[in-house]
Formats: sequence, C-alpha cells, structure tokens
Amino acid sequence: MMMTLRHTRRPRALLLAGMLCALVTLTTACSGAPKTPDDDVTQRTVDQRLLDARTVHRRLLRHDDAPRHERELEQASVWISRVEILMSDADHDPAQLDLLLDTIEGQLIMIRTSYDARTARQALEDTRARYERRAKTIEQARKAQDDAIRRTRSAQDTP
Repeated sequence: MMMTLRHTRRPRALLLAGMLCALVTLTTACSGAPKTPDDDVTQRTVDQRLLDARTVHRRLLRHDDAPRHERELEQASVWISRVEILMSDADHDPAQLDLLLDTIEGQLIMIRTSYDARTARQALEDTRARYERRAKTIEQARKAQDDAIRRTRSAQDTP
C-alpha cells in the first residue's frame, strides 16, 4: 500500500513543478521594461488637449445648468486663453503649459460631474415619485379588493 501512495504522489508533484516552471517562465517572458510616458502612443499633444478642452468647454456652456456654474466656466475660459497665449510664445515653459492644461481639464471634469450629479438626482426623484404613485395605486386596489371580499363574505353569511 505504501508503494501505491508514493507512486501516485510523484506524478502530481512533477505536474505541479512543471506548472510552476511554466508560470514563472511566462511571467518573466511577458514582463518587459516599464514604459515611460514618451513610449505611450496614445499620449495627446498640447494642441489635441487644447482642442479637446475648447470642445468640452463649448458643450458645457450650452448645457441647461450652465448659469449655475457661470464662474467656473468663465475661469476655464480664462485658462484656455492663457494656454493660447503661452503657446504663441516661443519661450514657453512646457511644464507650466502642461499644468495649466491639467487644471483646465480638472475644472471641466468638475463642472461635468456637477451636471451629471444634478441629472442623476432629478432622475432619482422622478423614479421615487413614480414608485410612490404606483404604491398608492396598489394600496387603493388592495383596499378595493378587501372591501369586495368583505362584501362577498357578508353576503354569504346572510341567509
């Protein structure tokens, strides 16, 4: 009996060892040197980022909630103008330009998030009101059924 246990464990151990070696080999083969931001093909240029910021800014200005965020939208507009001025200067600081574009993108994201939150709150309120109306309708139907059952029972009880 001892011989059979030993013989059944050995193939399992070899199988596990082989799987472990394959896993280590695949892991080391698939990992390469870490990429730098310059290696990223999808990195957007300053012009693309500015164009995206302008597009989003114009879209946010046309939104129904734009008056609520007038100050933030105006600030983003000022920052976009500053980026355009910096880009026209030949001696502009790329780090400052990048920081300003990050600030613009953050400002626009904040405004868009506020718009979406307000829309979500309104949708939630509409759904809640719809459920309340439906619950009221169900309760009225339940009362009507209970009344009908009582009338039927009372009619059955009277000879």
